[in-house]
Amino acid sequence: MKYDAKTFVVIVGAVLILMNIISAVIVKTIGKRKLVVGSLLATAICSLSISVYASIKIPISVFSYEASTFPESKDMLPVVLLMALVCVTSLGIPWILLSEVFPFRSRGMATGLAAAFNYVIVFLATKTNYNLEASFHISGTFAIYAIITFIGTMYLYLYLPETENKSLAEIEAYYKGNQKIFANDCLINAFRKKNPTNIDVVKPMLVN
Repeated sequence: MKYDAKTFVVIVGAVLILMNIISAVIVKTIGKRKLVVGSLLATAICSLSISVYASIKIPISVFSYEASTFPESKDMLPVVLLMALVCVTSLGIPWILLSEVFPFRSRGMATGLAAAFNYVIVFLATKTNYNLEASFHISGTFAIYAIITFIGTMYLYLYLPETENKSLAEIEAYYKGNQKIFANDCLINAFRKKNPTNIDVVKPMLVN
């Protein structure tokens, strides 16, 4: 839409700073696991919402990199969705987790590799955005982002332990133990096999 791009850049920067401050304040109460998984899930929902809006409201001729194709109308809904996306992506705390989830002996190397891989992914996402939108329109591009983020949400929901208020030794013990799935709520517990509660079931059979 034909809003002032420079104003948007300033607003996005201010929102990023504000949401990072909020994240630092609420992480002690919510915990890192819930904050990360919730942030990813909200990111996927916002991306999907933008995709649906674009498929319904934005003509195929509109291209983000060509201002001459922008519609004249100034609808506020996509602005709200975009700012919501900026907010929820700012709540994640991957840099803090990097210093916690790797074992002590390989923490330096593993943290460096993970950070480098992050920048590679950011570069690829930025570099391919133009081609994705040219091929799949804005709706298809954000649909792809939503799918990737939903997959990431499910992975971290299952395999990311809660590290808040845990020592590095306790976190390392998580990964050394037999527990592989760290999700523990009504959603995942509904699919887990329950241990028999009837004592007769576990009692050994006696043969006369």
